[in-house]
Amino acid sequence: MKSKISSSFTEFAVIAAIASLPIKAVATYIVPILFLVVLGYVVTATVLFFLCKRFLKGYWFEQMIATFGMSTGVFLTGVLLLRVCDPDLESPALANYSLSYTISGVIFFAMLNLFVVLPLSAGAVATAAVALGIALIAFVFAIATSRIFFGKDFRGN
Repeated sequence: MKSKISSSFTEFAVIAAIASLPIKAVATYIVPILFLVVLGYVVTATVLFFLCKRFLKGYWFEQMIATFGMSTGVFLTGVLLLRVCDPDLESPALANYSLSYTISGVIFFAMLNLFVVLPLSAGAVATAAVALGIALIAFVFAIATSRIFFGKDFRGN
């Protein structure tokens, strides 16, 4: 019953988000929007495929597809993609995804002020450098924790 209700609400949320798009603004900026969509899709899919396949032991594809949805949209997009990939929720991906969203949501709100103030005070280059530094630290942390908990490194060994 819970699964049926949550899937119905997910579909309503996605339809409402699409219906609320301002058509005139989308038509005006269609070329930059399409460029960013294609570039974002390729980079996000490539990075997630590489990292998830190497760091996640079981059900890596289901967990990757949910994370892809969150990375390219919102939490509900990830749930929707997971429901398409695993309609009966036989994998533990939804529980893992919910937990990871909780952790990343806390980190997001902790860093939100930094990435609002930093571009205004230090400029785009400094903001990009800080973001790259944080990403590299997170990557090293992911490798270290993967080695500690699962005995795997970034090559999958």
